[in-house]
Amino acid sequence: MAAEIEAVFHKVYVERKDCDTLRFLCWPNGDLNKEPREYCMVKHLFGVTSSPACANFCLKKTASIYQSEFDPVTVQTVKKNMYVGDLMKTVSSPEIVMRLSSQLRELLAKGGFRLTKWLSNDRKARTGEQFIAKLPEDRITPHKPPFTCVGVDFFGPIEVKWGRSRVKRYGCIFTCLSVCAIHIKVANTLNTDSMINALRRFICLRGCPEIRRNCETNLTKADKELKEAITEWNQPKINGFCPQRGIQWIFNPPRASHMRGAWDRMIRSVHQILKALFKEQVVCDEVLNTVLTEATNILNSGPLTRNNDDVN
Repeated sequence: MAAEIEAVFHKVYVERKDCDTLRFLCWPNGDLNKEPREYCMVKHLFGVTSSPACANFCLKKTASIYQSEFDPVTVQTVKKNMYVGDLMKTVSSPEIVMRLSSQLRELLAKGGFRLTKWLSNDRKARTGEQFIAKLPEDRITPHKPPFTCVGVDFFGPIEVKWGRSRVKRYGCIFTCLSVCAIHIKVANTLNTDSMINALRRFICLRGCPEIRRNCETNLTKADKELKEAITEWNQPKINGFCPQRGIQWIFNPPRASHMRGAWDRMIRSVHQILKALFKEQVVCDEVLNTVLTEATNILNSGPLTRNNDDVN
């Protein structure tokens, strides 16, 4: 069996007192015309002479700290069968491979390391037993109206004509997690204000949803600003527009790209429609809004289940 730790050197943090020895200069955004800025590394360097020794020390230290929670074979595998980020070990049966790989993943995860790229010369060990998790409640709740629980994401940029120049526009897609219907709004930029404006337009038509989103900087900031904005919205004359409870944001955990598959797949379908209609053309804002509305209609008009091809 063999495996590899993902980005092993960048999983090792440098003590705060030693960070000053790892200062360096870098030009902002690679622009050599600007003054270089001073930065400081907080994680271990990759490629220096001391890198392998530091990584090995951290792996063995992790095994020593948590050795009381795991069997001796797992602990000794980390200490004796790993060099830097590479694991290689010979065992006698596929059952041992499956048990040991599970224990190794759990042990190294306690130290912040992630084992990936597993290899084995035994097909049974490579296959294992796959478990399918239950669908989340917001995907199978039948009594809620559409767009109660949505996933939101941006796509683009899309160039449009603006006078004699060209500017970029972005699509903000809201995907219903229950029936996979979509709602697209155009955002002029990717900053927080533009995202909030797109969301407010969506709320006017669909109501205040529960939103799932990847944990990114602009959306994390938007979460805070949206809460402040919702507080200001709670006035008697607009109480019908925004419920008193506000909007619930749920951020997906790190490395969970599979949790946004519902709206990522819809973005791909929108791209296919835009490519078929636009080809190489550059259109104006009015045409872009029209085509995105037509793309929304095409996708929302599709069947909910597979069509029956039985002629009888």
